[in-house]
Amino acid sequence: CLAKTDEDNLRYNALLPSEVSFASAISSHFCAFRLQGVASIEHMPTILAQGRASLAAATSAGIFFLSGLMSFSFYVLFTVCSVSTTIPYVPNIGAVIYLLVILPLIGLPMAMTDPDNRCMQQVPPKNDAAVSFGRKEGKAFYFASFLKAVPPAVFPQLIYLIAFGEFMIEYEPDLIQSKCSSNLQPGDWASVVRCDGLSGYSGVAVDSAISLSLAELIFCTLISSTSFVYRTLPVWEEPPWKRNHLWVGCVMVGIIVAVVYLVMTLEPGSSSLLPWYFYFLAMLMPFFCALWNEYLKRPEKNVLDRAEKLRRLQFETRLGMWSPK
Repeated sequence: CLAKTDEDNLRYNALLPSEVSFASAISSHFCAFRLQGVASIEHMPTILAQGRASLAAATSAGIFFLSGLMSFSFYVLFTVCSVSTTIPYVPNIGAVIYLLVILPLIGLPMAMTDPDNRCMQQVPPKNDAAVSFGRKEGKAFYFASFLKAVPPAVFPQLIYLIAFGEFMIEYEPDLIQSKCSSNLQPGDWASVVRCDGLSGYSGVAVDSAISLSLAELIFCTLISSTSFVYRTLPVWEEPPWKRNHLWVGCVMVGIIVAVVYLVMTLEPGSSSLLPWYFYFLAMLMPFFCALWNEYLKRPEKNVLDRAEKLRRLQFETRLGMWSPK
């Protein structure tokens, strides 16, 4: 009894005849969704909840992959643009570990996260490929993704500068006295990294400093992944380690991989040459990245909540229009 309609030319919020037929079939026939071994549709809410949870978890995992790849791209860019006269490089084995081991190791288990408590209380976005984002949602997503990717790429550069300067003072004192200044004091790493005479240096000092820098990038990515498990919910409201034990185990494995990488690439005994504030910064930076990501959730959450309220209003309005009188 419904007239044939060209659905491609309808507006975004138009009610399709196929939707009317589908809703009528659900309300008219008890066995519209008869499942194997189930005599009614009482399990449909559970199936829908699992579907929404899978979609939300896959979205969070995709955003984590995007942020990790952007962080690595910025890391390579900042490495080339380093303030040090001895330009660092990105080691091949380190790039392989980060891109092919760390990111899949954390991102894939993140797609298996259990749903949060508000999963079935929200109206999901309309399944329309022509509408990717709601109002201001796209700009908020791009801006937040950019800001999340910058700190994990910047902080390892500071780690490199400190480590390279300290290693040069300890491993290459004669070279520093001949190429730079002869009255350098222990701990004056800032003068070493800006020494023009070391522009062509390649040796154990730069190799070990680069290993520490890339390991710091891995640690920042691992710790900050806690804020990606749920896109908008703060960590203190929905602790991710309570709903995804597989992800927690993979984070531990990632830390072990980073430690093994350091053991294989660092010069023996080099860890004792670094000052105390180096370790303080190295421990503080990953947690700062996680807190920074939690802060960036607030503006994005406001935009997404507004879009969800508008979808709920639209749904309830259309439901009242087509409900039986």
